[in-house]
Amino acid sequence: MSDRKPYRHRFPLSVIRYALWLYHRFPLSQRDVQALLHERGIQVSHETLRQWNIKFA
Repeated sequence: MSDRKPYRHRFPLSVIRYALWLYHRFPLSQRDVQALLHERGIQVSHETLRQWNIKFA
């Protein structure tokens, strides 16, 4: 039996933290953050970014 906690989110918390940092640190829209993450190979919708912002920020 493993003592590790299961993921509670589809993406690792490091990706969520990075996306929220971009959104709050720089004058970017959620679609701009979506495009930056897409360039790094992370497919995420702007609605997901909005939900992360509500939940974590």
